[in-house]
Amino acid sequence: MKESPATDEAPLRADAARNRERILAAAEEVFLERGADASLDDVAKRAKVGDRDALSPLPDARGPACRTER
Repeated sequence: MKESPATDEAPLRADAARNRERILAAAEEVFLERGADASLDDVAKRAKVGDRDALSPLPDARGPACRTER
């Protein structure tokens, strides 16, 4: 039996998927408005989630900033 690579992610629950989309949209808005002065707390408040929830969909601390760099 072949093992899945470490990069495979388990599917998100419906509520977690909705929160993830809200968090990423909020992160983009906040970082575009405030740039490097944006904080995780700003993103969490904008997405209406807790700080821990705001961290959960991110692969690392640069996640929100990298997401808006297009």
